[in-house]
Amino acid sequence: MSTKSFILGVSLILALACTSCIVIEIKAPTRYSGFDQLTSPEKNRVMFITDTVPYSYGADSVVFAITATQLKTYMNQFDSCLIYFWKPDCAAPNCKSPVAVQEYCQRNNIQFVLIGENYIAAKSMLVMSSILEYPKFVINTFHYDADLQRVYKRKFKQELFGDSEYDKNPYAIYWIYRNAIFRKFFFEN
Repeated sequence: MSTKSFILGVSLILALACTSCIVIEIKAPTRYSGFDQLTSPEKNRVMFITDTVPYSYGADSVVFAITATQLKTYMNQFDSCLIYFWKPDCAAPNCKSPVAVQEYCQRNNIQFVLIGENYIAAKSMLVMSSILEYPKFVINTFHYDADLQRVYKRKFKQELFGDSEYDKNPYAIYWIYRNAIFRKFFFEN
């Protein structure tokens, strides 16, 4: 074996060894919960509820991380609720600002239920704390043992609505809850 062949062989082995050890993981922020992107002070403002939510109103500086069962318990104390599954980067025509939906609910005597679809939404809700008068919620991804949005959102909504209602409207972002019945809701543009 010549020196040139030997050097080429060693170079090839080193190149393969080095490239096989490199793992690049790219997490698209809209595909995952985003919890790992929060700073420590922001994480401290996400209150993970283990039993019933200590629901308080006003300019709270926390977002409640809840399960679907906890949300149903909360909503049962009101005549009707408008649920808005919100994410700050939604650009669809039916996406409204939480403040606009809150004003609609106040004018129509409906309890507003704002649910952030991920922890990035929770971060945005914390910024709006002084103008959002209702409790702010985010899906407790740890309860659903999932970090991928499509997985934890599906589990949460199936638990909240039941399989048949979820299957009819898996992408609906507005829901009316009245007399323990869910109905998809549309805003007029």
